[in-house]
Amino acid sequence: MADLRIADVVVIGGGIRGCTIALFLSRAGMRVALVERRFPAYMASSANGGEVNVTDKRPAHYTAMSLQSSRMYPEFIGSLENDIFLQQKGILHVALNQEEMERLEQRVEELRQIPGLRVHLLDARQAKELVPALAPEVVGGYVSPDDGLVEVLKLVPAIVHMARRYGATILSKTEVTGIVVEGGRVRGVATDRGRISTPTVVNAAGVRVPHIGRMAGVTIPVDPEHGHLVISEPYPRLLPIPTEYVMQWPNGSIMIGTSNTKIGYDLGVHPEWLPVFLKDAMRLLPELRNVKAMRVFANIRPMPPDRLPIYDRVPGVEGLYIAVGHSGITLAPLTGKIFADLITAGRTDMDLGPYSLSRFSAGTAN
Repeated sequence: MADLRIADVVVIGGGIRGCTIALFLSRAGMRVALVERRFPAYMASSANGGEVNVTDKRPAHYTAMSLQSSRMYPEFIGSLENDIFLQQKGILHVALNQEEMERLEQRVEELRQIPGLRVHLLDARQAKELVPALAPEVVGGYVSPDDGLVEVLKLVPAIVHMARRYGATILSKTEVTGIVVEGGRVRGVATDRGRISTPTVVNAAGVRVPHIGRMAGVTIPVDPEHGHLVISEPYPRLLPIPTEYVMQWPNGSIMIGTSNTKIGYDLGVHPEWLPVFLKDAMRLLPELRNVKAMRVFANIRPMPPDRLPIYDRVPGVEGLYIAVGHSGITLAPLTGKIFADLITAGRTDMDLGPYSLSRFSAGTAN
């Protein structure tokens, strides 16, 4: 296993969370081994819309957490030594009738209570000036320049490259077969390529977080949530900024998402589910009827029962940490900082109380 037998930290899972944690820890001088059963970004980290989405997060503490991470993005991208598209001009949320507009107005009032968050309520004319392709029925919306879009297919490889530059070892196609716990604390990680001795493990294995947790006698409530994305052929510029869950990349390709369904560990495409969210997208943006789809794909996202992240030290198993949730792209820079702080300094300035494992009665070490 690449002659690696000892590590300060083993990170399990090569999604955006695991890779960013590995980068921040290695940059802090830790000997890091990242273990991934397939290859980095194999699952949801490469199968999403790439939105840095702050204003669609609830409750207020989660909005504030997402805002803090969004503000870190320019410096984070700048540190990666790769040309990665990052646009922070907002995501347009719109209303098609007065009832929807009243809900958006209420949401804007809630968002304005978040310290530092910028949000602008728009009437129909202002919304259509921002995105001229909107349907005539649109009566208004809101936008926040703290929302944005990042090029996910380049992001994770760039993070992995930098983590290696700082000395991290990335073990792809390596299956974790056990967590070695002795005397109530982590002693190592068993893999199908041998054992790694370590006092610290971060379980960032996405939908497999519960499986890895059971290896250490810990129950972690996370369900897989299935979602589709549709990608078009390049099309003339239609969307200056993402509109709801429709976005356009610099090469002209349009991405439309998504469905949210709990059907277990199913990675397949279900064509019968596509018309619902495609119809909604075309209702907002009628010109999408002229756009030719090039690819449809699906993946599964790790979703705790309350849809909030689980970021915690595991009670009863010293040296074991959990990093899991559905908003890995938005939270990437802050996630790296949080776990680097926890592991290197023993504390973080982020209040992790709302994201503790103990909020679930099932979340206990056996």
